[in-house]
Amino acid sequence: MNYYKQEEREHYNSRYDHPEKISHRKLSVYDLINSNAVKAFYEQVTKYITIYKNGTILDYGCASGERSSHLADDNWFIYGIDISEKSIEAGSSISKDKYIVLSVMDCEQMSFDDNYFDIIFDYGTLSSIDQSIAVKELARVLKPGGALICIETLGHHPFGNINRYIKMLFGKRTKWATNNIMTMQSWKTFSNHFQIISLQYFNLISILFAPLLSIVPQKTSIKLLKYLWRLDSYLCELPHFKKYAFKTVTVLKKAS
Repeated sequence: MNYYKQEEREHYNSRYDHPEKISHRKLSVYDLINSNAVKAFYEQVTKYITIYKNGTILDYGCASGERSSHLADDNWFIYGIDISEKSIEAGSSISKDKYIVLSVMDCEQMSFDDNYFDIIFDYGTLSSIDQSIAVKELARVLKPGGALICIETLGHHPFGNINRYIKMLFGKRTKWATNNIMTMQSWKTFSNHFQIISLQYFNLISILFAPLLSIVPQKTSIKLLKYLWRLDSYLCELPHFKKYAFKTVTVLKKAS
């Protein structure tokens, strides 16, 4: 196993040494700031589930499967894969849904057949793996006309880069994931394998207010964020500012 895979595996295994802490974890100020991007991500997932009506979904880097379990039903079967066996163990002990299968698997070398999935969604996994390998594997297992829906941090924001480095020093992120964050060039590489349908940008300015938002009452934070998100929305429409967004929500399709 490559050194960075072992590093990521050990990092996420350590998070599930006490899974009860994860289930009771309080939302951080960054969770609150990025909630608009998360909402946009799930809106895209819901949109394509509605368009395709039924099929098979891959939760790519699923952790314990909590982000996808609510989508499983008679129409949609979900496979979740993750390199961390402890996260899969935690998820399998919680979810008994017959429409979900969670498996320990290398995201860069999947055992699925070609053209297997109708929808793949990625919730921040791409920074933990080799993107040049992953993009080819994702293209291999996605059906022609299928959708790849991603929420990823973008690595051009100075404050975001400093914040990630501090988290790395305190063991909250690995060195690989800190240095392997998605960039605009990364999305250009993905466009060689997929058609980019939409690329939304979030939280250019609002992320700078994290220290303030962490000390004021949550109701005040939410009111302030609404104004900051509007400003972000305006700035992220301007070509020279887009790359400095903190989060992206991207929809890509494989050619039919």
